[in-house]
Amino acid sequence: MDSWTNLMYQIFKIYLLNRVNVKSFRALAGMEASATSTDPNMSHSNIFSLSENILLKWMSHHYAKQNVLTPKRCVNFDADLADG
Repeated sequence: MDSWTNLMYQIFKIYLLNRVNVKSFRALAGMEASATSTDPNMSHSNIFSLSENILLKWMSHHYAKQNVLTPKRCVNFDADLADG
C-alpha cells in the first residue's frame, strides 16, 4: 500500500504539480497582492520544489484567514494536513 501511495504521489507531482507556477499563483482569486509575493528561499529549497512551496504558502495564507487568533506557517504537508 505504501509503495502504491508513493507511486501515485510521484505521478501527481510530475503531471499536475508542474502546472502550479508563480504566474498562476498570482492569478488566483481570493489572494491579496501582498500574499502572492514569492520569497527567494522558495526557489532554492533542497526539500520542496517551487510548486510545492507555492502550495504551502497558499495553505498558510488560508489557514491564517480562518484562524485569525492562531495563525501558523505551513512548512510540511504531512504534519500540517494531519489534523484535517
